[in-house]
Amino acid sequence: LELRMSRMETEHALRDVRDREASLREMQLEIDLVTASAAEANRRAAEGMEVARVARTDKEYVDGLEAKVTALQEWALASTESKRLTVERCRELEGRVKELEG
Repeated sequence: LELRMSRMETEHALRDVRDREASLREMQLEIDLVTASAAEANRRAAEGMEVARVARTDKEYVDGLEAKVTALQEWALASTESKRLTVERCRELEGRVKELEG
């Protein structure tokens, strides 16, 4: 009778151990899935941050180019005005030379 009782207790203990092992495997699987999901989320977040950084850098680059374009436009206007004044001055001087020669 004691032997039977001992065997039954052993079988019961073995069933408990198997149940706990299965439970632990399920928990480990869930942990692995959550870890993989978190790693994927972190990767996507990093990609998003990189896209935002590149967009910010591109915007800064475009802003810099726009500032250069504005400066070049102002220079072109000043250059055109300077050329106009120079041509006008040359005509005046030519007119004076003709007066002095004639």
